[in-house]
Amino acid sequence: MKPTPSGPTGRQDLLIGLLVFALIAGLQWQGGRQVAATVLLQTYNWVFDFDASRYLGGWCSPGVNISEHLYFSHLARHPLTAALRPICLAIEPAVGGPQLALMALTAGLAGLMAALSYALAARCCRGLVDRLLITALASISAQPLMLGIIPEMYSPAMLGIGLSLLWLSGLPDGGEPSRLQWLISGVLNLGLTVTNAVLSLLQSVVAAWGRMGLKAWLRREVMRWLLVFAGLLLSALLLAWVYTPEHLGIAQDAAKSLWWAAHMGRGEPAPLWKVAATYLVYDVVAPISSFYQLPAGEDHPMLDFRAFSFAPAGWCAVVLWLALLATAAAAAWQERALHKPLAVAVLWLAFNIGLHTLWQYRSSVYIYGAHSFPALVVLLALGQRAVVARGRAWALTARIGLGLLLALLLVNNLDRYQEVIRFLVAQTAAR
Repeated sequence: MKPTPSGPTGRQDLLIGLLVFALIAGLQWQGGRQVAATVLLQTYNWVFDFDASRYLGGWCSPGVNISEHLYFSHLARHPLTAALRPICLAIEPAVGGPQLALMALTAGLAGLMAALSYALAARCCRGLVDRLLITALASISAQPLMLGIIPEMYSPAMLGIGLSLLWLSGLPDGGEPSRLQWLISGVLNLGLTVTNAVLSLLQSVVAAWGRMGLKAWLRREVMRWLLVFAGLLLSALLLAWVYTPEHLGIAQDAAKSLWWAAHMGRGEPAPLWKVAATYLVYDVVAPISSFYQLPAGEDHPMLDFRAFSFAPAGWCAVVLWLALLATAAAAAWQERALHKPLAVAVLWLAFNIGLHTLWQYRSSVYIYGAHSFPALVVLLALGQRAVVARGRAWALTARIGLGLLLALLLVNNLDRYQEVIRFLVAQTAAR
């Protein structure tokens, strides 16, 4: 197949991205319709410790007190949460109710993540077949697949991270990022999940390494972050004024709320190896589901991904995925031009593993996996670019490996996906 020009801005890539969005959003909408009337949107913590039901009122229900759904402690961690409310309210009349509107919005976010994965692959890979394989793998991977039917802030946060990686991590053929791209990325990373601001800082350090002195870098960063904080403050205050005016009077307590969130409900924290397994394995290959009976006050079972145990297709996928990931990292490292984006992706993965070894909620780690997933897409795409450049035999081997992994993930992950739906339907019927 004749290679297409590298870069996601060509007419062909825009068309393919639109088709990818429509396909994935449409498929996820079918799953979302099955869980729209289940316990998922009625109370908290049915799957992965997600609080999906808060967004039914917070985003999609007309005429409610939004602050009763989007609590101050939640907005302190995700200041731009309410920005999705006007989108969902616009969808609601067309689909026939808040529940279906919320699931349509969730499916749409999944479609956008798939299209963004194609954009990341297009920046790295010249061959169309490589771009499509990586996009398909990204779309069927466990983390974005599950978030396609679970309303959460982690979906838009994942999009913000992916956009930041696309613009600022030094991917091939990207050119110098503009000030506006730095500003938008900083506001989104900080505003969608506050700890994601570290990604913008990492990208700035890596971009300046070897090109700029410390004093010049510090002066530039001070100006950038002043603009980012000003942009976020204006956006967050405007959203609060429109949607949650009750929170304006206690806005100064945001730092206290963040401290509380960092120390709540740790219980027996998951050890380092389990956190690493979640980010490096469970994000892509779904393990056999674990079920936990939650304590009094909630008193219901919860499905989670915690045990390092897989169905036969899953074990095969784990071995192949880790082999491809290691090969991708090694191949990309041998290309000097890929060192900076590779460093950003690896450092971002390491930061999230370290952070969530400390920041957990009753050993639930999979809930945070969306933060690191786009970095895995970048790693795989960079490695594919480097391997394919070695010659036809290397390219054919790499593409066969990706195709085989895709087949294994289709078998394994779709089974886990249907299991989540069956679990939610069964728990609804039992209530």
